[in-house]
Amino acid sequence: MEYRSHECRVAAVCLVVAFLGCAESASGPSERGPFAIDTDATSYLIEGVGFGSSIAVDYDFTNLSDETIYFVNCGGTIEARLDRWTVSGWRVAYAPAYPLCLSPPVIVSPGGTESRTFLLHGLVPDVSSFDPWEPGTRPPGTYRLVVTSAVHDYDEDASGFGRSVALEFLTSNPFEVRQGR
Repeated sequence: MEYRSHECRVAAVCLVVAFLGCAESASGPSERGPFAIDTDATSYLIEGVGFGSSIAVDYDFTNLSDETIYFVNCGGTIEARLDRWTVSGWRVAYAPAYPLCLSPPVIVSPGGTESRTFLLHGLVPDVSSFDPWEPGTRPPGTYRLVVTSAVHDYDEDASGFGRSVALEFLTSNPFEVRQGR
């Protein structure tokens, strides 16, 4: 009888710990680092509406992996997107189009840093095409920057140009984006 009571207490404690872990992750994204991408601010405001409204998100990408990272690119542009934090986790929110050509890769050695700028354009009213914002993901919200087209062991003749880099080595600190008037 005493043994069964102990089992019940252990099970109850495990359930509480599991519930608290889930509750923490559902409340917001982790702000614990280190992050591969360090943005220049923790909050951005897009002023205006239309094609002329945009902001520059300056960032430093640091290769936190123990292997060289190669960015497949066109003209030296490192492709990136924004993910938005939702109740169910991160979701792609903003994915601009990039030119399609093949330039030599941008190479970042382990521990190396590459500084770049990501242009974030404002909302475009009444436009059904060429809007990089995914439905239901527009500001305000919590976002992260994710660099894409990154591989290890670059080979221009290989499918995908090499081995994919784990997402944990390609994401930024969380930050806020709001749309002004």
